[in-house]
Amino acid sequence: MRQDLARVGAHPLIDTVARKHLRYGSAYPWLILAASLDIILTAFILQLGGVEVNALAAWAINTYGRAGIVGWKFLTITAFILVCEVIGARDARVGRFLSNASVAINAAPVVYSMSLLAGA
Repeated sequence: MRQDLARVGAHPLIDTVARKHLRYGSAYPWLILAASLDIILTAFILQLGGVEVNALAAWAINTYGRAGIVGWKFLTITAFILVCEVIGARDARVGRFLSNASVAINAAPVVYSMSLLAGA
């Protein structure tokens, strides 16, 4: 028998997070999809002999390998979401713009990578 975490005395922070909805939750799955595609395409292009053009991402890859690029993307996605949520609490219009911009920013390398692969 499965019990709800709140009923079994879960930590108050878990209860609070579980009840709170993200302001721009409809944009975040697209953000995660774009970031995931970027990781996959980057790994594929690197395997074909390509190079990472983002200096910070290149450092993460060179220092930590595949775990580095996954960690880098996790950090950037987390930062995007936090910025959108914090700014959105003050100005919903700007927060919405930032959430949509974060998707576009993460989709741009995917489009670029696909164009490289199409030309290869």
